[in-house]
Amino acid sequence: MMTDRNMKKEAVASIMPLTIPLAPAISLTDVEQYEFIWPANLDRAELAFVQGYCTAIAGTVTIDVKHAGVSVLSAVITPVANTPVQATLTSTRSTRRIKAGQSVTVHATTNGSGALTNGRLVLAYRGFPAATE
Repeated sequence: MMTDRNMKKEAVASIMPLTIPLAPAISLTDVEQYEFIWPANLDRAELAFVQGYCTAIAGTVTIDVKHAGVSVLSAVITPVANTPVQATLTSTRSTRRIKAGQSVTVHATTNGSGALTNGRLVLAYRGFPAATE
């Protein structure tokens, strides 16, 4: 039987992607767009990467991801039309980790004309702990 502890943290099989549609309204300041509670049957996980995408953008839009109210990104994501934008995760590993019952939220900030067309955000988690952790 394979468990997280037997798997290397870089193994593709250990990644759990979640795709979230984004269509924030205009004139928002750090407004929650999506939330879910990490399920008890998944125990613990660590955020492996975050990537944003849209087919068109108007004005200014930025996206942030938070675990239990704390940003997991070093800087917010600024989407670019037709270009996947890889976020830089915080270097604090404990902030990137999530436990059962904690909330994961996605927040948006937009200016007076900020809008996304076909906005998507991919959050990819891996089981934690993995081998050698």
